[in-house]
Amino acid sequence: MLTELTYALEVLNQSREPVDGPAGAKEGPFVIDVITGASAGGMNAAMLARIAMYESQRRDRLHTAWVKQINIDALLEDDPRQQNALLSKTIVRRIAESHLLDAPPARLDPASFAPDELRVGLTLTNLNGLDYRLLTKSLTSPAPGFLTTRFSDQGRFLFKKGGFGEVPWSLLTDSAVATGNFPLAFLPEGLMRSASDYSTENPPAQVAPASPPGTPYFPHGLAFIDGGMFDNEPLGMAINFAAEADAGRPDPERLFLLVHPNVTLSDHRDATDDKVGYLSDELGLAAQAKRLLSMLMTENAASDWVRANKVNDRATWRDEFVGALGTIVKGTEVADPQALIDGLDGLADTIARKRAKTGPDAYRANAVRLIQREVQGIYEGLGAAGQPPSRRQRIFLLILFILDHVADLQGKAALWLEVIGHDPDLPLAGAQVSGFAGFFNEQWRGYDYRRGRADARAAFTGGAEPLRALLGDYPPEPAGRQPSQPGAGEPDEYETDRDLWRARLQSPNFPLVTFDDIDRARQKAFRDRIANRVKTVLGISGLTGVMFNLFVKPKIDKLLRGSRA
Repeated sequence: MLTELTYALEVLNQSREPVDGPAGAKEGPFVIDVITGASAGGMNAAMLARIAMYESQRRDRLHTAWVKQINIDALLEDDPRQQNALLSKTIVRRIAESHLLDAPPARLDPASFAPDELRVGLTLTNLNGLDYRLLTKSLTSPAPGFLTTRFSDQGRFLFKKGGFGEVPWSLLTDSAVATGNFPLAFLPEGLMRSASDYSTENPPAQVAPASPPGTPYFPHGLAFIDGGMFDNEPLGMAINFAAEADAGRPDPERLFLLVHPNVTLSDHRDATDDKVGYLSDELGLAAQAKRLLSMLMTENAASDWVRANKVNDRATWRDEFVGALGTIVKGTEVADPQALIDGLDGLADTIARKRAKTGPDAYRANAVRLIQREVQGIYEGLGAAGQPPSRRQRIFLLILFILDHVADLQGKAALWLEVIGHDPDLPLAGAQVSGFAGFFNEQWRGYDYRRGRADARAAFTGGAEPLRALLGDYPPEPAGRQPSQPGAGEPDEYETDRDLWRARLQSPNFPLVTFDDIDRARQKAFRDRIANRVKTVLGISGLTGVMFNLFVKPKIDKLLRGSRA
């Protein structure tokens, strides 16, 4: 999908040079200035940032990393340093370094959609956890407030056009590996964290262990796993970045594009028997662990989306109310308007001090300035041009300031949210075998890559319904320019015809594949790795280990063959 997006923007931007529009507005080129991601999406975010800002001709990196370089054979490499994980992440680091620590290009070549500054965010899950203090007036607390430990974390990076040497590439690489550290499959990744990595308004209250009082906790090494555990689709982070880029509130012309191939799929499970429903004997310990992980990541996949849509509803209602409020203020006479202003002013000050303990006056002034800019027409109708603000104008802005904070809408507006998924009736090959099938077969990865391009192009152009186009019409990328460089007899990057692929792969049910469709050698290697890691954890060896294999390996086979996407 990202390959298609980068191509589409380059083509469409050729006809979107800045032109005068209504009221002197500029159309201008499409720009990507915020990218956030979790897990594999975080890895993609890091690669896309480098491509967009410094080497637009290297779109092939995305295809190379995910189709050509990653494979189950490398993930099953023996590494005595990684005996406590199911898979080796040596290949993951090798891939990350080959694309992120590669030598700088001879000439910086930003894409047409590259901004002056690109904000990139990767979600992380902090195994150590960090303490935060929540204030309370409780007299029973030994210290002001109480502590809560949070495990969700993030890495934030700022890319500047022409600033290749300013990017902390090693830290970005480590963070990309960390966000993709699937739980139990890979060993945790260590990152050195500093106080500057966290909010200054509510920083961690972590105390340096066995140190004199007042000793700062940071810098400190912490352990991280897959960022998707607590924030699998970081829309909230993208919205916050957009607000920073747009001077306080995301521009209404900004498109937030969620990329999630399986977001349209249901993860519902029916009862397995009539007596105890889903809590049947069939749901053994391993199946429960697998289900719990699926529950956690599925729930988090759309949590930001749900919250954003709720904010959209409230922001829409608020915007509809603004016009009515202007009419009310304009047509209402108050016996003592100054007293009303003083009362509203006092409440606004209380809110500002609560929201911004340092600089409440600046916080309030900025918030009011943003409100005034958005309701300028109504505001001007309540006063005289060229004159100091009237009482009605002051009352109008104060009420809106208070309303925004009561409804938790300060700095928020309705957002343009769209999603790129795929047809749930046409499965992706790599989504089978608990989402690991793609690692077993390069052809399966190649098909899913093509599905991403085809699905994205349909969304961007509108397909058969051009009025639903997200970006506009443009021609497919010529085969000779496609990153995979398909040779003679190879399907080009938009070819997803099932009959063609089924004949090509001699698989009558493709793209629906199972563990049985994996070649026998890789089946055995994967099953043996799982059994060996379980024995390592339990400390089993010798004759006991042989007996364990006889009993457990058939169970593993059953679990793998019965797995679903």
